[in-house]
Amino acid sequence: MFNYFHRHPPRPPLAPDQRSVHHCAAPLHEILAQVPAQARLILRSPGLTVSRIIADCSSWPGIQDELILHHPEELACFAFACPVDDSLVVALRQSDGAIPLSLHFTTTCWESAEVAQLLRVCDSRPSEAPGIWKNGAGAWLDEMSFSEAHPPLELFYLLSLIDESSAIHAHADTAYCSLGARFRPVFIDINDSVIRLADRLGHHAIFFHPLHVRSVQRKNTLHLHTLAP
Repeated sequence: MFNYFHRHPPRPPLAPDQRSVHHCAAPLHEILAQVPAQARLILRSPGLTVSRIIADCSSWPGIQDELILHHPEELACFAFACPVDDSLVVALRQSDGAIPLSLHFTTTCWESAEVAQLLRVCDSRPSEAPGIWKNGAGAWLDEMSFSEAHPPLELFYLLSLIDESSAIHAHADTAYCSLGARFRPVFIDINDSVIRLADRLGHHAIFFHPLHVRSVQRKNTLHLHTLAP
């Protein structure tokens, strides 16, 4: 038996002059070493978004077991204040401006000493990056939308597989990074044809569209993969 996500009205964003964006010259693992805190890691791929809680982001070897960067030299690191709660967000931006990956440090305030040290040690500079907090993984998860007159038949087929499965193993891939998540689904929500699943504590969550993932069921585990990027 699944539960359904609780929906809360969004909080108003901060005024534009309260937003700060810094480009960090240091690579991602050096940036994360300055923030020994929990973060929500979000990776967006076409049709599949994976989100998971990382207990301590300063432990880079542990994160490498979860996250793979294929071309880190082609990804620019940005640190900025979340426009909703003024917490720290670190995002990676591709050369074409797309943002496939972000880390949301919801318990680390942008005005904290930890962030000030991060910006100093990582040789950061204020940067113009319009829309970085609302595009791709820079935003929160609920961005995926598809315009369809009727739900595809694959939606109902996948719902039956989810009902029969005791675990979900989702793997999101882009040309620049990959992230996997394995969890027992407890919460489910459907908006148009987008399916959202999460575990009991919300430490793992995925959003996906049935026509944009490859699905295979093995031994009561439903495997979901991004179609070839």
